[in-house]
Amino acid sequence: MPRLLLKPLVSSKRVRRSTDCTGYSLNQAQNWKSTNFKTILSWEPKPSATYSYTVEYSTVSGNNQRTPHCIQTTETVCDLSSSLTDLNAYYTADVLSETPRLATTDLIESPHTSTPRFCPYKDTEIGKPDFKLEVIESQKKTTLYVTDPLTALFKDGHQLNIRDIFADQLHYKVTYRKNKSTGKKVHISKTNLIELTDLDLPVCQMRQWRATHTAVV
Repeated sequence: MPRLLLKPLVSSKRVRRSTDCTGYSLNQAQNWKSTNFKTILSWEPKPSATYSYTVEYSTVSGNNQRTPHCIQTTETVCDLSSSLTDLNAYYTADVLSETPRLATTDLIESPHTSTPRFCPYKDTEIGKPDFKLEVIESQKKTTLYVTDPLTALFKDGHQLNIRDIFADQLHYKVTYRKNKSTGKKVHISKTNLIELTDLDLPVCQMRQWRATHTAVV
């Protein structure tokens, strides 16, 4: 029976460290991390008792917006999954160092640093799918029944999966090889039912990809 190994892809984006002459320790190493449209912005360091963080985000040409759970927070992460509603837009975020609520300050503008651009549709990674495997040894045929991973997005009370979003751009790519062999074969499927024939293949790797962004195995 073939043995399958599924690997997700992970990426991050960073900006260089910065400090401010006012005594604030500006946030550092800002990271966008997004898997199945679960989009988290994180940064460093932990704030001291003298300041907190507020996250503002916007499309490249839009106005700054705030999400309630990331205003004057002592956390160093902000979940923006439900805030980035236009999946094809490019967003940037500012992490502001602010004095705590009710505190006074002479600063006209809060010290802040900005993230690189982020597009949910293009930059989110696709997590590994669940699947069932059926092997018919007499026909040397193996069938994979793949379940599209769920995303962090909802529409009309329904949780969307990746096919709801990518539609016909979603493909599944299966790479397989014979035991102790360095040669590989590739099968690409547009559907959730993947049939592999003439399998003398105990090792198999599967990964999902979009037509416009081929994942490298």
